[in-house]
Amino acid sequence: MNYEFRSLSLTQASGYQPLELVKLAQQLDNNTVFQQLRELPQIEISGLRTLEEIFLTIDNLQEDQIKQVEWAYCLYSKAQWDQDNPSRSNDTSESIWRIALSYPWLKKTLLWLLFLEYTNT
Repeated sequence: MNYEFRSLSLTQASGYQPLELVKLAQQLDNNTVFQQLRELPQIEISGLRTLEEIFLTIDNLQEDQIKQVEWAYCLYSKAQWDQDNPSRSNDTSESIWRIALSYPWLKKTLLWLLFLEYTNT
C-alpha cells in the first residue's frame, strides 16, 4: 500500500476587494465587542518543533505530545518530507494512520485528504 501524501498548494488571492466587506469591517472596528477582543492579553505560543522532531514523536507513538497545529504542519509538509526521506516515508505514514485510529478528527482529516487525492487524479 502506498502512503504518499499529495502536496497541497494554495492559490494567490486576487487583488479584488469587495467594497461591502470593507465598509462592514470599518463599522465593526467601532463595535464594543471587537474593542474588548483587542484588549485581551497576548498569548505567547511556544516554539513549534521541526518536522524531524514531530516525526520522531510520531514514530515513538507519543501522539499525546503533538499539538493540533503541529499535526496540520506535519500533514501539510508530509509529501515534501517523503521525497527528502524516502527510507522513512512508509514507516511514518503507517504510524500516522495507526495514531489516527484513536483520534477521529485526525482520521477524518486523513480520509478527506485521501478523497481529495483520488478525485484530483
